[in-house]
Amino acid sequence: MCVVSFKDSEGFRHSVEVVAESLYEAVAIAARNFAEAGCPPTSGTQIDIEVRAPAVTHTITLNRVSAWVNGVAKSPKDKVLKDRLKELLSALP
Repeated sequence: MCVVSFKDSEGFRHSVEVVAESLYEAVAIAARNFAEAGCPPTSGTQIDIEVRAPAVTHTITLNRVSAWVNGVAKSPKDKVLKDRLKELLSALP
């Protein structure tokens, strides 16, 4: 479990708890949740990922996640994951 958050252009922090197997998956799931709640992050938004057990925080931009998702898959498993994350990110403007 991890908490994914970002600060919007007005300085408000938005966060959501998600269960994911990777940082990219956590961002994609959270971005979809934020979009559904009416507060989608923009492509250059810095996103913080706090892993709860053990507690670790990572920071990544949505651009970086999009670049990884749209990059070449190294295996069939990687392709399936990237396709699923593309679907999650498709809800963003």
